[in-house]
Amino acid sequence: PGPHWIGVDLRAADGGRDVLPASVRVVSPDGRAGAVRARSDGSYASANDPRAVIGLGERAGPVDLDVRWPDGQRERFVGLAVDDYHVLVRGRGAPPPSVEE
Repeated sequence: PGPHWIGVDLRAADGGRDVLPASVRVVSPDGRAGAVRARSDGSYASANDPRAVIGLGERAGPVDLDVRWPDGQRERFVGLAVDDYHVLVRGRGAPPPSVEE
């Protein structure tokens, strides 16, 4: 019980992490969506975790995520388990069904 979440670690096709900043959005059948910008910037002499975490509230089932890579390309990753981190590799997702803003 309690609020659920999903975490993502975004990777380039070659396994590198040169895909930041990117945005990640939860695809929800009820029209509500959570979104986050994955980034690693910060202030002087600081470091941030480049993984992104999205709060899901009470939603406990698998979720689909849309990723918008820095060059504007979009991909959808489907059926991801909640309360865990996932490595999403560019080029391994599916095209989203339509262009959404």
